Amino acid sequence: MKPFFKSLGVTAGVISIFIHSAVPVSAQTRDFELKDFNFWANQCRVLEGQQNYNEALAACERAITLRPKSRNPQLWSSRSNVLFQLKRYALAVASYDYLLRFDAKNSLAWTQRGAALYELGQYDDAIASLEQALKVNGNWGNSSPALAWYNRGLALKKLGQNEAALAAFDRALTINPDNSLAILERCGTLSDLGRYDEAIAACNQAQDAVPATALIARATAQQKAGQIVEAIASYEQALAVNPNDATTWTNQAILFEKLGQDEKALSSYNKAIQINPKSSLAQVNRCATLNRIGNYKEALTSCENAIAGDGNWGDKNPAYAWNQRSSALIGLAQYQDAIADAERALNININFAEAWNNKGVSLWHLQKYDDAQDALQKAVELNPKYSQAWFNQGRILSQIKQYREALKAYEKALNTEINFQEKLTCTEILSNNQNLGIWNLKEYENILKSAKNFCADILANRSVALWNLTDYQNALKSTDQAIILNPKSLEGWYNKGVVLVDLKQYEEALAAYEQAEQISPNNFYVLTGKGLALVGMGENQKALEAFEAALNVNPNYALAQQQRDLLIEKFKSQI
Repeated sequence: MKPFFKSLGVTAGVISIFIHSAVPVSAQTRDFELKDFNFWANQCRVLEGQQNYNEALAACERAITLRPKSRNPQLWSSRSNVLFQLKRYALAVASYDYLLRFDAKNSLAWTQRGAALYELGQYDDAIASLEQALKVNGNWGNSSPALAWYNRGLALKKLGQNEAALAAFDRALTINPDNSLAILERCGTLSDLGRYDEAIAACNQAQDAVPATALIARATAQQKAGQIVEAIASYEQALAVNPNDATTWTNQAILFEKLGQDEKALSSYNKAIQINPKSSLAQVNRCATLNRIGNYKEALTSCENAIAGDGNWGDKNPAYAWNQRSSALIGLAQYQDAIADAERALNININFAEAWNNKGVSLWHLQKYDDAQDALQKAVELNPKYSQAWFNQGRILSQIKQYREALKAYEKALNTEINFQEKLTCTEILSNNQNLGIWNLKEYENILKSAKNFCADILANRSVALWNLTDYQNALKSTDQAIILNPKSLEGWYNKGVVLVDLKQYEEALAAYEQAEQISPNNFYVLTGKGLALVGMGENQKALEAFEAALNVNPNYALAQQQRDLLIEKFKSQI
């Protein structure tokens, strides 16, 4: 929120001088005006009042040129105010300093000087100037001490002194209860202090005066309070007032993402980008959302637009954009390019765990397992709570047959917060599925479903490591847990079939493979598994048909070829 600044009033008499000056005059009169200090001083004040700041400054300077040592308080006040409005804050401070040499009890000048120092980031000096305004309590012009208290509150907030800032805003409102800007700042400060109900009430109080701004501030407080649905509704109301605010569309989209409502998030990001195509923040968040739903080509374009955009990243940064671009390239199987982009991200931030993860995944796909493992190890060292990186590390360790180490990585993945969602871990979901706090609320059902699917993937992969260690019972338990969390887990059902075949529980294995086949018809792995279960059951003809079906999909699958040939030889020997 910018400091509230109020110019000095303009009297009717001054306006009449300006009007008369527009009447055609003789050359002699015009020459007189060019040298008339009072004419230019009045022009300075009138033009300031009309917010014609560039011409006002020129008039002020002309007057001062005519009388360099003038101590006309109205002239110097107008000059200082005009410099402030033109954002020439350092010159404004110097101008106020000159004015205060001979008008030391001008409280409004002390206040406006404090506002200029605030804009220069000199918050301690700003507070000192504002305290002087309140101390002398002299000329406030058309304003009041409320303005000094308000600006003092702004400076204190910048210094992180929220309690003192709140007290300052309260003092401002004691003097002027209708100061909507002070009410809004009070809302934001209460929110920063964690007093969310009071913050929301303050925002509601300001809604009539500044509806869109108050609704946005209320949304921020609601978001901090965990009231995501209510915050989205506040943004919706703000957008009804001002539908052309790209930032509000972006903030609303971010909240839709928090609820796992990706399509709604995309719709809001698209609205933001229609208004401001150069918005780096909207484009990069849109890229991340598109990556999440598997639309990698469009994600790639959006990330490129973010990198070429306005550079306003909000809570993101260029490293995040390069890494999201890397994610899109991984999705498109362009692994060398994905590594290059992950390294671009790491050149910006060497401690970016997500970029190390992407580099590791890309190296894994290129079968550079040692390098992949090194990258993923770096990711979990930087962020031990990075569940996805632990999961990826487990898969690589399993790939290189380090099954016991893989199990350790899977356990880490199961016990760390999923996608950094507070208190949402796979272990918690498995052990306490009916008591997960907010995650069981209807508005979070998409997040919880996504979390369960992620946990099911870990458990299904974990079962492979256990199976390779011949720990069949725990492998079976792991597949069952995966299926409970995600009944459509192809890996869960398939791996269950594999384990059951080794346990010689062929009928149950066949049932598991048939469930897998419903999820993924014509999958040659599943068809081969069905064949193995049928062989165990003595259903050789059906088994042969299953192996033939697998080879119709992939004629080069060695296991299906081997089992088919064994059965054909067996049939021949029986003739």
